[in-house]
This record gives sequence, structure tokens and C-alpha cells, in this order.
Amino acid sequence: MNAPKLLLCLSLALLLSACDLFNPGPLDIPANYDGSQFDANAAEELALASQLNALTNEMKKGRTAGYTFSDGQLAAFFNATPSLADLSTASYRARVDLFLAEMKAASGGKFDPVKAPDGNGGTYGGYLFDETGLELEQMVEKGLFGALLYYQAFQLLEGELDETTTDRVLALFGAYPAFRNSDNTTLHSDADRFMAKYAARRDPLDGSGFYTAIRQNLIQLKAAIPVADDYPTEQAESILAIQQNWERANAATVINYLYATIDGLSQTNPTDAQIGSALHAYSEGVGFLSGWHSLPEGSRIIATDKLESILELLLAPVESASTSYLLVQNSFQVLPNLEDAITELQSTYGFSEAQMTSFRKNWVSEQGR
Repeated sequence: MNAPKLLLCLSLALLLSACDLFNPGPLDIPANYDGSQFDANAAEELALASQLNALTNEMKKGRTAGYTFSDGQLAAFFNATPSLADLSTASYRARVDLFLAEMKAASGGKFDPVKAPDGNGGTYGGYLFDETGLELEQMVEKGLFGALLYYQAFQLLEGELDETTTDRVLALFGAYPAFRNSDNTTLHSDADRFMAKYAARRDPLDGSGFYTAIRQNLIQLKAAIPVADDYPTEQAESILAIQQNWERANAATVINYLYATIDGLSQTNPTDAQIGSALHAYSEGVGFLSGWHSLPEGSRIIATDKLESILELLLAPVESASTSYLLVQNSFQVLPNLEDAITELQSTYGFSEAQMTSFRKNWVSEQGR
């Protein structure tokens, strides 16, 4: 080989070697989530979760007929360290303050859904309702799943990422490193809670579930963060997927509860317990959506005006009192509103008919996991 050709070959070889150095290949994604530092990394988020559980357990005392909350009893849990109030969206913090005061006023009383709103509400069918038929315990707890837990996770994912980020987001989601995909505390000491609990219930374990997707999204993000300079696309894709799958799990859960409400209130001569259970399911759906409404517009798929129109269909507008009692008093005319809300959610999130059918089920119970 003559000298010019030799030099050309050597140049090409060096160029290809240089290209190899700048092409790291596909991101190495492990099969399982590394949770070895989970407790330490997510200590603040786990404490926040414990405080939300404490508030929820305190609110549940109001379900007992005759039990009356004392002044400031519930607010103390909302404002204790770590402060749920300080870390929630400002708009929902103000609403929770009102909800807790209204729960105090309703406690000890009796609610009758077949009468026009009168007084402060009270217990009925095993739950505590305000005078309009809305269960404020659900407005607080389920609302804070979005207005507190997702809100904090979104800020973490949009901020400066480090080796603790995925563990902190995982704790806010409500899962643990083993990803049980189950809220069955009898089977699992580290069972899912918060949004992870409901994502698990919507996951049929066929690879299409939002819980399964979020698990993979977090594993990929954890792998991408230390090498983000080489894999910026993989990191960005993981973040967006976590956010959107979390929101879709939230919407799927609302749909599940609206189906349950329709089924419960469509029965012939339902009992007080059946009506109470249906209003409980309805209030959960309204709570999930109301917390999501408080999030900044750019942090969610669904637009604010769409959310507000759906909440109006559900008789629970953001800026005025609910008329939830009409679900019982005028169910024939009002229940179609809930069907319209379900249709709007399906359209907004692009859920298939197969998914909508699947959302009716609690897959954790169905599959005994």
C-alpha cells in the first residue's frame, strides 16, 4: 500500500474511533429499581406522607355518629410539621382550610340526602357529609394527592435532578422500591398507598397499566440521571412519561368512581348504606379532580377550562357550593351528567373502549394480589 493510501486509512480509523468515543450506545437500564438508599433519600417525603395519613385518620373519626371535632382539631394536623398546608398549592390550601372548618361544623349532626340542604350536614350511611351531600374528608385527602403529593413531585422533576430525585418522587407517588403493584397490606408490609394504590387497582398486569409504566419510567430515569449529558433524551422522556402516566392514573380512578356512583344510585330502592357508599365514591372522584384543578396549567394534560366544565357536570363547581344532594333527589335527570363527565375524560385522555371497561375493575382484588 502506498503512503497516501496508508495515511488515508489511518485517518479513517482514527475518525471512526473518535466517533465511537462520542457514541455511548443505548442507555443501560437495569431490570429492577435500586432502592438501597430509599429511606435516607426520601426521608422528608416519607415524613410528609405520614403526616397526610395522620390527618386522614383524624378526619375518619367524624364518620362515627355523634362524634364532634373540637375547634382546631383537624387544622392542627394540616399545619403540623411537616406542614401539609405550606407544601400544598396555595389555592387548595385555602380550600382545605374551609373544608376542615365545615367538617367540624358537620360533625355530630345527621345528614338526610332527601331533604333540601339544612344546617351543617352530618353522618349518613357510614360517612360524614356537609349539608350539600359532599364528603369533605375525600375533598381533603384525595384533593391533596394532586395539590400536595403530585405538586411536590412535579417540582422535583422540573428542578435540578440528583441521585435522590427518583426515590423522593417514588415516595410521593406512594410506592416503595419493590413496586408491589398492590395495596393489600395483609400480603405486603410495603403495600402501595396514595396514588400508587389507585394506579395498582387500575393495572391489569398485562403490560398496559399506568403503574407498570411508572415503574419502568422511574427505573429509566434513575439510570439516566448520573449520565444525563450522554442521555438527555432518555432523561427528558422519562420525566414526561412519569408525569403523564401519573395524571392518567388519576383520571382513570375518577372514571372508576363515577361508574360506581352511577351503579349505586341507579338501584331500585337503595338502602341508606348503599346511598352513602355511592356519595362516598362520588366525593372521591370530585376530590381527585379538584386537587388536580389547583395545579398550574402547564403541569397537567387537561386544560383548566375543561376541568372546570367537568366539575360543573359533577355538581361541584370550583367557585360555588356543590349541589350533590341532587344525585339522590333527582337522580334520573342528574346521573346522565356523570356519564357526560366520563365521556369528557375519555376524550381528553384518549382512553380506548378496552381501557374504559378495564377501569371499572379493582384489579388488585380481582387478581388477589
